[in-house]
Amino acid sequence: MTLGIDGIAKSFGATPVLHDVTLQLGDGEFLAVVGPSGCGKSTLLRIVAGLEPADRGTVRIDGVPVDHLPPKARDVAMVFQSYALYPHMSVAQNIALPLAMRDLGRVQRLPGWSWISPRTRARRHAIVGQVREAAAMLELEPLLDRRPGQLSGGQRQRVALARALVRRPRLFLLDEPLSNLDAALRAQTRNEIALLQRRLGVTTVYVTHDQVEAMTMASRIAVMFAGRVEQVGTPADIYERPASVAVAEFIGTPRINLLTARVEGDRLFVAGRPRPIAAAGIAAADLLLGVRPEALLLADPADTRALPARVSHVEYLGSEGLVHLHTDAAPAGAVARVEAARAAVLRPDQAIGLHFAPTGMHLFGAGGRRIAARFPATGDGVLAAVS
Repeated sequence: MTLGIDGIAKSFGATPVLHDVTLQLGDGEFLAVVGPSGCGKSTLLRIVAGLEPADRGTVRIDGVPVDHLPPKARDVAMVFQSYALYPHMSVAQNIALPLAMRDLGRVQRLPGWSWISPRTRARRHAIVGQVREAAAMLELEPLLDRRPGQLSGGQRQRVALARALVRRPRLFLLDEPLSNLDAALRAQTRNEIALLQRRLGVTTVYVTHDQVEAMTMASRIAVMFAGRVEQVGTPADIYERPASVAVAEFIGTPRINLLTARVEGDRLFVAGRPRPIAAAGIAAADLLLGVRPEALLLADPADTRALPARVSHVEYLGSEGLVHLHTDAAPAGAVARVEAARAAVLRPDQAIGLHFAPTGMHLFGAGGRRIAARFPATGDGVLAAVS
């Protein structure tokens, strides 16, 4: 199943929430929509599901507009942040509910009716089989007789997923489904969801504010800010070629380092230290140089080509270290990711030099937009930017 979102706009009163959002999903694709709270990503998902009308634009499923259809006619399943399980029902009853609502009439859902109607009895038997199949996929069989209040957060999440999957929808929508789980359970559950989606091949839109979830689960990511899609691409595209400062800062942990820089002729100056630059289309201007933490290299403070800095704090993480630094080129500070052995010997207020690795560097110009350039090392170790 394909999904087309074409020019969707939405306002609540005088407050615009979405501005001409356009996205396309191929059959079986997993798209993560990521952005800060309040950027409009959940509203977009509700419009796709039919729970909220758009002011302008069109939602298409398999090329057919569905804006006029109610939610139940769109054949989509949605998992909410709150799970939305019925506390008085068992796990089996919660999972079976969408099938019962779809396949049984109001009278057929009454207790005892299956004894009167063989057709209803056969359909109820089929529903039980589908519930057990969905429960088996998510390892819920031992919990089918329990109620939601007797389950852990992770178990309730799996019940919500099973209820969404049991009727095999054409489109799977997930709205921040892991936000109520602790860190360890989030990591486990996101892996389970990604594996399940690949096995079932259901086209999926996954809304989250957690960039780690987006990077590790999705085949493509749409980054949103203030109701607009800033960039769409694979996780590698978004990380290695961010379209703007906003995307570069939002994607990546720790955040990208932003250093003030300027261009004068054929020289790029960072904290007054020149480096040769050759990139088409760069006029003399103030720029930001983005350097990923793994591309910020520690050097001897006596190295005259290195950027001077001082250690402010060291986070020793066992497998690696994060070194927080003061440097005049980065008013907000900088962070370098280093080997654990190197981090273990650094001390606060220690003088250090900084070099930049050839990869993990980005130039941003007017309006925070990325300037296409690459940064190979020259023969003397100084970095040059080449278009």
